[in-house]
Amino acid sequence: MKNNIFKNLHIYSFLCGIVILFVSFFIPTYNFPTLKPIGLSTMIICPMFGFLGIIFSILNKKYIYIILNLLLVFSFFIVMSLGLIFLRP
Repeated sequence: MKNNIFKNLHIYSFLCGIVILFVSFFIPTYNFPTLKPIGLSTMIICPMFGFLGIIFSILNKKYIYIILNLLLVFSFFIVMSLGLIFLRP
């Protein structure tokens, strides 16, 4: 059981990052004075989960999850460019 969890940590880290990114869109922003929840998740939390997922993907030789976890690392730039494309100032 313990060995099975370590084999799937690259999947768990990717899914946790995606869930946190999705939930941060719906958290109200008026409680946070400086950094909004979407900024906190895309600049700090998702890259952290992404780097952990990349490390565990390399250890388990699951190369598709390296690419998916790299998307978590660059989630700030992806969300920023999507915001500029669809929500033009």
